[in-house]
Amino acid sequence: AQGCSDPPIQDDPRLEGYNVEQRASLLANELKERALAYNVNDILYPFGSDFQWENADTNYKNMDKLMKHMNANTEQYGMQLIYSTPDQFVNAVHANNVNYTVKTDDFFPYADQPHAFWTGYLTSRPALKGYVRSRGAFLRATQGLLSTTRMSHQDMDWLSLMPNIRRLQEAQAIAQHHDAVAGTEKQHVADDYAKRLSIGSDETAYAANVMLNTLSGLNHSSRDLVYHMCPLSNVSLCPSTSVLSPSNPVLVSIHNPLAVARDEYVYVAVPNGRYLVSSASGENLPTSTVPAFGTASKQANSSP
Repeated sequence: AQGCSDPPIQDDPRLEGYNVEQRASLLANELKERALAYNVNDILYPFGSDFQWENADTNYKNMDKLMKHMNANTEQYGMQLIYSTPDQFVNAVHANNVNYTVKTDDFFPYADQPHAFWTGYLTSRPALKGYVRSRGAFLRATQGLLSTTRMSHQDMDWLSLMPNIRRLQEAQAIAQHHDAVAGTEKQHVADDYAKRLSIGSDETAYAANVMLNTLSGLNHSSRDLVYHMCPLSNVSLCPSTSVLSPSNPVLVSIHNPLAVARDEYVYVAVPNGRYLVSSASGENLPTSTVPAFGTASKQANSSP
């Protein structure tokens, strides 16, 4: 199998490469060493690894030969092997009616060899981790909009929007891999994950725009109202608000994807200046301007 350097099991002594006895002895020794950590006779032995099940027949064919040989020579190896499931294993252990000690300390950090602790992935690539989380929130919000729009506008062609949303669903799903959001991939691979998320976000933003216009009563082909996202708001950049002026106001729609009401601070990147923010009912809302990092001195010295 891919990623496995073990030789294939040959159990026919008439052929070259006969090795089943030697491979069986290696497995028996490994199992006996593991048995030292158990206080019952039933031992769980998972087998396989990354990419080793692309051709499962190869794995099972080799394991079948090992099991057949060892089960035919139980006196020599002192054990019997069976294919099992987690449920069968737990039931077999419970049948022994053994009292176990309780482990109360941490299982982490994990180490696969001395002085090799797996801890960096908890904090590595924080930008990618944050991007995955924000794209997940955007995806859930859009899916919520889809449900709301379908219920209130049953004549809407929502199926045509699914390919757009699917792009982000697939990119977000791939990003959950243990070598993706964990940050343990190479840089060019991390760049590819971020690129997929960006493309999926743009596609999903189009679908969100259609649904928001539908909910607001406007045709999505109309140019009267086009919703834009602010993907660079983390660095205080938003093209939609950069054109703000007394004669060019900007409409900001705030969507709460949760099923409960909540109070939140809303951050909107704007050019330096003084602003009046009002609600849909015309009520003036309390606001404050926070200078962007690195521009505090410039903004402090440039009064409107």
